[in-house]
Amino acid sequence: MTRLAWVDRAKGIAILLVVLHHVIQFSADQQWASHQVLYYNSMLQTFRMPLFFAMSGLFFSQAAGQSWRWLSTNRVLPFAYLYVVWAVIWNLCFSLTPVEGIGLGLRYFSAHFLDPGTGPWYILALTVYFIAAKVLSPLPAWAQLSVVAAVSVPVAVHLVKLPWAWEYICMYCLAFFAGMHGRRLLLRLAEKATWATVIVAATLWGIATFGVYVLAWPFGRYLFIPLCAVGIALGVSLAAVSTGAGVLSWFGRRTLPIYFLHQPMIAAVYSVGIIRTLPATPWVTAVILLTTLSLVVTASIAIWRVGRVVPGIFVAPWHGAGQVTMSRVISRTATGSR
Repeated sequence: MTRLAWVDRAKGIAILLVVLHHVIQFSADQQWASHQVLYYNSMLQTFRMPLFFAMSGLFFSQAAGQSWRWLSTNRVLPFAYLYVVWAVIWNLCFSLTPVEGIGLGLRYFSAHFLDPGTGPWYILALTVYFIAAKVLSPLPAWAQLSVVAAVSVPVAVHLVKLPWAWEYICMYCLAFFAGMHGRRLLLRLAEKATWATVIVAATLWGIATFGVYVLAWPFGRYLFIPLCAVGIALGVSLAAVSTGAGVLSWFGRRTLPIYFLHQPMIAAVYSVGIIRTLPATPWVTAVILLTTLSLVVTASIAIWRVGRVVPGIFVAPWHGAGQVTMSRVISRTATGSR
């Protein structure tokens, strides 16, 4: 299948915003990021992850039609395996650093499988979505979306209370299925998008976000799902018109290693003694956020380039059809070069 550049750019936008989100979270733990910065960061909730999950589901409809055996070997078990591996790595790393104030570390690990918030919950979410998509695959698209909406909407409007990670998994499930079944619509949007489309989508998203967060509209919680939909449209349009932003495509093709490594890398940066002694001024906060973002993304790619030859770290240790299983072609090449 021909790779679509705008999809990679959209994923690049999403992963950079995810890294920035966690950089800000860790900065708040060190008293650098103010409540105002955290507040602005929270406004992006309806943009970064809906876009990420929609792009993850964009090409999954064909995989959902495969047999359970194929799906388990190439999607479900590889992601479940990597979730466990990286949950251990994350918690181990945070137990060895002074940055442990956000619920990570071995002392939190006992509750790990009940609360995926102590690990790479995005990977667990994809695993759950893959299974749900296969279970629902005999139904028509409208029926699948209806079932998923029946799960997502009550959680999004706070009728159902769950731990935050399970809450996010339920809420963003609709974005994944929207990407999967709205593929033609999103492809057409990307094909027709102009900067005017971006401005319109950004204006709608901005006005609604301002109303929900700043004006605290009493019906604001009912706008979460519509805001996510507008956020996806904004992300797709922006990615489609940003044809010169090749660096976003480059990042978008490497979202998984960046996602796996970025939190341990943030902890490593914020564990440096001289950095931990910096004052909490606006300039320091701005420099720390931007510098840490650049360092973390660069370091994550560098470590992945070195470590990807080790099976079982970035891919499941068995052969399969997918980016999270060992490739037979790569395996034969590597074996022949030794």
